[in-house]
Amino acid sequence: MSTKKDKKEYADAKVKSDQAVKARTSKSRLSVLAREYAQEPKKPVSLAPFYAAYLGKVVRVSLNGISVFIPCNGRTYEVPESFAAELKGRVYRVNQSLNKQKKASDIKFERYAGELKL
Repeated sequence: MSTKKDKKEYADAKVKSDQAVKARTSKSRLSVLAREYAQEPKKPVSLAPFYAAYLGKVVRVSLNGISVFIPCNGRTYEVPESFAAELKGRVYRVNQSLNKQKKASDIKFERYAGELKL
């Protein structure tokens, strides 16, 4: 006859076993993804030191748990095109923000609110 303690131990062991299986499968998924990204065509990317103030000295681009680190030092690096596209999007958003700030700071005179189109 099983006791409550035996049932609890069995349940705890099953949970630990399930967690171990999930950890193994997630590691195998990450390794498969890493191989897929490694097989993608490489694109040259470079980040000017100017962007270090906005993105950090080393930019971490992470897709589906796989990370690539790109320093903002002006040198060109070859990265998979998925990561290059994400990095290009980040640089674009920084540029858009800076352009918006520049336009907003260039307002000299408005006779009424909303007169100037930004």
